Amino acid sequence: MHINSGDITYDLLSKLKNEEVIINHKNEDFYFKFDIKEGYNNLAVHINGAIDYSKKRPPLYQRSTWSKKINANCIFVDDKSLHNSTDDTFNTAWLIGTEKRHYLKDYSEIIKLVQTTLNINNNDVYYWGSSAGGTSAIALATLHKESTAIANNPQTNILTDYPRRRNAIFNNVFAEISEEEVMKNHYHRLTLAALMIEYDHVPRTFYIQNNSHQPDLARHFNEFIKELEKSHLDFKNITFWLYHDTERGHGPLDQDKTLEYLHSIMNFKYL
Repeated sequence: MHINSGDITYDLLSKLKNEEVIINHKNEDFYFKFDIKEGYNNLAVHINGAIDYSKKRPPLYQRSTWSKKINANCIFVDDKSLHNSTDDTFNTAWLIGTEKRHYLKDYSEIIKLVQTTLNINNNDVYYWGSSAGGTSAIALATLHKESTAIANNPQTNILTDYPRRRNAIFNNVFAEISEEEVMKNHYHRLTLAALMIEYDHVPRTFYIQNNSHQPDLARHFNEFIKELEKSHLDFKNITFWLYHDTERGHGPLDQDKTLEYLHSIMNFKYL
């Protein structure tokens, strides 16, 4: 199905059962899977982590097969930033888009249109994902006041990430401008703390981190807290939950544990 964002209606959405929909928004196509369920007044929005090009090229919708186990209306977000990539090292993009267009804003606007059409309250919208998907979940919640982010082992800062991923972003997204220009004009697209400063909002976030994986702690978890403290942002809305799993490392929690966290947070708004 291919529609314009201005043509989204309740009747159209209510018929979508884990179906791909291409939504044209401001002359650009964005790809989603929707599973709209009768009797639910909440919305769970999942965003992809890193993709494996040897298995499938985008568009793709990680964890969309989990939909039937989720007690919520579901959206699964494909990241258009990766659609035209010929660089296999560029497999995570955090909805960064292109130099000229920050796709994060487009995805946020479309999801808000869907939410409004379904008559769902802001505080019943939950963005979730792991690794790069967790990063994007926090970013989308930053642009959506009163919503919640649930992030498992997210990246928080492209600049402190592994050089391979950092270079992939600079070489594929910002290849036409200098690093100095990127830092001057697009810094808020590179770190979550800077994005929160840009939008003057620290979202309600559940940051679920495996504390056995030292690279994540050094490159992202600790750096995120330092950057928040340095910026003087009030981050009482962020709950940090640590667990210890030496076998999984950076890998996400398994399906049962992930859905247990998701449902616990959705069911108890005052956690």
